[in-house]
Amino acid sequence: MLFYLFFTISLAIILLSSIQNASGEPRNLMGFSVLRVVTPSMEPELPVNSLIIIRQEDPNNLEVDQIATYLRPNGELVTHRIAYIEEDADGNNSGFILRGDANQILTYQVVPSEDVLGRVVFSSYGIGRILVFFGNILLITVIVTIVLLVLLYEGKRRVVKKLKANSNNDAPDENENQESNKLEEGQI
Repeated sequence: MLFYLFFTISLAIILLSSIQNASGEPRNLMGFSVLRVVTPSMEPELPVNSLIIIRQEDPNNLEVDQIATYLRPNGELVTHRIAYIEEDADGNNSGFILRGDANQILTYQVVPSEDVLGRVVFSSYGIGRILVFFGNILLITVIVTIVLLVLLYEGKRRVVKKLKANSNNDAPDENENQESNKLEEGQI
């Protein structure tokens, strides 16, 4: 039962993480989006293939040193740490300078606050690796084929075993054969 629950949740995460809308933004469920880290720019904090969950966040609530995800104009999603926050005249966060933990040089490209999708609230390298493993459609096909072949073999083996057991039960015992022969000869 626990396996089926894990499988269902994993499948939902795979489907959620693989679907983006037309603007390139990830789909979200109740303000949360599931993504996978694909570059080493945030190592060691977020290794490649880590699963991350981002929560939509008002840009004014974001702070320096939080990890945020933003959308580049080319549709690419980037997850980096906030290094600096620019404020407008009203004191609202108008832009962010972000950098990857593994990047030694701070790039001074200001990301407009409207491009920031949210901040990372959960990450797991282990779950990410499992999803990458099960996300490979060829691998899934091979695993399902092997499982089906094993089930077919086991089913065939059980049927053959039942048929043999039934044929042994249907065959008369030697004692019965001897008694019927004696009856026919009139010895009993």
